[in-house]
Amino acid sequence: MENNLIRVYALSVCFVTILCVAATSGIALYGIAVYISPELGLDRTTYSAYQSNDGFRSSRFFYRPPAIVAEPSSGIIRSTTDYNTDLQPPMSDEEVEELRLRQYAVILKNEKFDAMKSLLRYLIILTVSSLLFAVHWRIAR
Repeated sequence: MENNLIRVYALSVCFVTILCVAATSGIALYGIAVYISPELGLDRTTYSAYQSNDGFRSSRFFYRPPAIVAEPSSGIIRSTTDYNTDLQPPMSDEEVEELRLRQYAVILKNEKFDAMKSLLRYLIILTVSSLLFAVHWRIAR
């Protein structure tokens, strides 16, 4: 009787580890796809904002560093973010494109880094699950 309970326990652990390996493998495949092509990890809003200068200008990702403005009459020096951003001259298309492409490269690099971290986690889960399976499979035999 006791031997049967140990065998049921060992086979139950094997079943759970197989489920873990199956689920983790599917998620890891997505992580590999994102690592290979980081654009797949971006949400639709972010991806579409970085596809053109017009889309980028109208998105929440378009950031213009504040300009420092001096008011000679009062002697006050302030940033354009304090009151009015209209004080800055508009950026040229070339400047916007350079900014957009630089930011997009950083976003893709971050996606790739996040995918690598996730793949490392999945590898640890797969390793632990495989070890648990091997030990309990021997117990069940």
